[in-house]
Amino acid sequence: LSTRAKAFYKLENYEKALSDCNKVLEEDNNNFSALNTRIQVYRKLGEHEKADADALLLDDIYLK
Repeated sequence: LSTRAKAFYKLENYEKALSDCNKVLEEDNNNFSALNTRIQVYRKLGEHEKADADALLLDDIYLK
């Protein structure tokens, strides 16, 4: 689903991309690809606070 989410993002179908990212993250909340795509989607949707929160989460997980 994270690959499909990225494809939806590239097609500018942000709602479907977000839905797929959320499904992946329900199963694996540390999935880099899904978090990274969701950050990009949130930024496109103007949800900058949510994007920033996910970016901090990525930092906490991968930059320890």
